[in-house]
Amino acid sequence: MKITAVDVTSTSEPKGRPIRDALQVLDRNGNCHVTIHTDEGVTGESDTYFGRVPASPPLLAAPIREEPAPEIVGEDPFLIRAIRSRLVALTDYHGTAGYATFGIAAVDLALSNSKPRDCTRLGVENTYES
Repeated sequence: MKITAVDVTSTSEPKGRPIRDALQVLDRNGNCHVTIHTDEGVTGESDTYFGRVPASPPLLAAPIREEPAPEIVGEDPFLIRAIRSRLVALTDYHGTAGYATFGIAAVDLALSNSKPRDCTRLGVENTYES
């Protein structure tokens, strides 16, 4: 099985009831969505909260779309640790912190979420219901 595409989108909507703490008001639902597609029809998705500010989710989506996404096309989605190591090395020059860490985590979650859907590859009957 190989990764054929990585879709990255973002949303930012006002919350009906803002969450407040001593430092801030979280008044938006800002998310970055990552969907990984494979040549066998298996998909994995992640939804990473990132956004008190309306522009934050698109700012996270852009680096994921431009750097990690093209890098993992053609890879085996079951090799999550190897892919994560490759993405850390890829972002090392400009810093594997901040946006890069959020982006790698979003890809990592989408890869992890694709695993239960293809248990037959491991010789186990697939009992996962979408």
